[in-house]
Amino acid sequence: MEIKGLKLEKLSQPKVCVAIVAETFKDFVSAWNDTQCGGIDLIEWRADYYKDDQSLVFDLLVKEDRPVIYTIRTKEEGGQWPYESIDYEKSYKRAIDSGVIDLIDLEYKRNIPNKKNLMVRAKSKGIKVIHSYHDFSNTPTLADGKEILQELHIEGADIVKLAVMPHSKQDVLRLLQISIEANAQLDCPIITMSMGKTGALSRLVGEWSGSVVTFGTVSVASAPGQVAVKTLVEGLETIHTLYN
Repeated sequence: MEIKGLKLEKLSQPKVCVAIVAETFKDFVSAWNDTQCGGIDLIEWRADYYKDDQSLVFDLLVKEDRPVIYTIRTKEEGGQWPYESIDYEKSYKRAIDSGVIDLIDLEYKRNIPNKKNLMVRAKSKGIKVIHSYHDFSNTPTLADGKEILQELHIEGADIVKLAVMPHSKQDVLRLLQISIEANAQLDCPIITMSMGKTGALSRLVGEWSGSVVTFGTVSVASAPGQVAVKTLVEGLETIHTLYN
């Protein structure tokens, strides 16, 4: 899969994404400027935090050469958005129609009536759909984790994403096993991570486990356990060298 010249390929060095978390346009511009530091392949706009006029951000993103993910993370999955299906749908339609968004992230658990229509609308404009599942409490069993990723794909995703919370090193290993086996079975790119400090290793070994994108931070982290971009890139490059 290629987006704005960026290739998301299985079992290759994962691409680095940084989420922009900002409540105001001024803060968005500052955070966006911070992402110009190098080593960042794509950016995610966490619109669930944003309280200003979104059109200001859309106008700014005309200048962005890297792929942009538009995400509304609901409170049910660790975000800031108090979920209302009508507002959720309207916001995504506005982003899809803006002409500056390259990917959208839709939550699997938000069973809005028109989710399929949103996917079709996005794809008609060349926008890739990430279908995501977050569990901030636990790590699923191997069978359940694979089933979740399979279901995300069946519903029409271009990319599937699974982020879970470990309580032990064994949980992290199980998430990696889920990634390895799902990667072999699915014909779409996958993004997986084990959150928190315990799961930090999972953010570095995507070239081994099959996760095509890893999330880092330059200022404000958008999820537990995110690694600073400089450290993340150094780790990814070291592992890549071992594979080549």
